Amino acid sequence: MKYHVVHSTEYEYTTPAALSLNEVCLQARETPFQTVAAHSFETLPRSDYHRDRVDFFGNLWRLYAFEKPHRKLRIVSTHEIEVFRLDSRGDDVLVGFEPFLQASPFVRPSRVFADYGRPSFSPGGSRLDGLIDLTQRLFHDFVYDPEATEIGTPIEEFFAKRRGVCQDFSHLMLAVLRSLGIPARYVSGYLNTLPPPGKEKVLGADASHAWVAAWLPGLGWVDLDPTNGLVVGNDHLTVAWGRDYGDVTPLKGVVLGGGTQKLTVEVTVRLQSPTITSPTRNIL
Repeated sequence: MKYHVVHSTEYEYTTPAALSLNEVCLQARETPFQTVAAHSFETLPRSDYHRDRVDFFGNLWRLYAFEKPHRKLRIVSTHEIEVFRLDSRGDDVLVGFEPFLQASPFVRPSRVFADYGRPSFSPGGSRLDGLIDLTQRLFHDFVYDPEATEIGTPIEEFFAKRRGVCQDFSHLMLAVLRSLGIPARYVSGYLNTLPPPGKEKVLGADASHAWVAAWLPGLGWVDLDPTNGLVVGNDHLTVAWGRDYGDVTPLKGVVLGGGTQKLTVEVTVRLQSPTITSPTRNIL
């Protein structure tokens, strides 16, 4: 599958911002199942300085400095990406298991989460079947509700309320897997969505997405989407991965002045070619 992706982030300030520094994690990475044919950044106003870096997990970051007064700030990331997952196998390259087994700021393993996940992994059963069963259970037991949580909502609260967004679903699945001793990482990216039958796709109506990759001996990283009950396929486009959301925040920074601010984020994912392999499978 070949995709054209545009991710636009805009800040509008009530008073001029004298200075702002912003670091973005919005450049998709090359993987064994994904090729980035082209990528570009565009900013308005034009930045006075930028610097690129690669983090511990291999993610690509760019730091922007805007040193002149501005009332608006827009950063646009544009991609041409080809995804070719022939099966559920992920990336076999590993930095080290430890970061994906331990607690992290948004993911805290516990006995409660281990107890929730244990029924999916029967003695003598396939660990892959267990991962799929856990994904099914999370999809059935929890409700997607964008009004129920915020970025800083603890997973313990999400677990109790059973309502939240993809970030919450992914953090909970990570906590369950790590509590059971299974290495698991947070993956950020995009999901190609389809408009209702007979309707045109609305520009900017897509959004960033998150899912989970778990390490299985002999298979490598296996990606699953608990929010949608899906084994990840060619409709998922990977940008970055880490221990949790905090490692791959799309944009973060500081601003001097500016008063209050209004944030607008628009994402458009457009399919550029027909399906070349089997589509994403719903495991339910």
